[in-house]
Amino acid sequence: MAAETVSILRIDSSMRQHGSVSRDLAEVTVAKLRAELADSEIVWRDLKSGVGHVNSAWRDASLGTAAARSAEERALLAQSDALKAEVERA
Repeated sequence: MAAETVSILRIDSSMRQHGSVSRDLAEVTVAKLRAELADSEIVWRDLKSGVGHVNSAWRDASLGTAAARSAEERALLAQSDALKAEVERA
């Protein structure tokens, strides 16, 4: 039976690109995990860019039924669905 690949999800939320204690701690932690779990998948999310915000349009789209959603609403929810899947894999 093949070993299952471990998924590590690193989420950075500090506004500081340099001099951030939480980023430094995450870097050390991920390096140790990578050394122990060589075949692991690492997904890195930085909340300062590339992640949309929850706003009223997202809220309205999420409250409607899937069948009633417009193409714009489906696109709006696609990113949050992908991010949710990353968390579930980790």
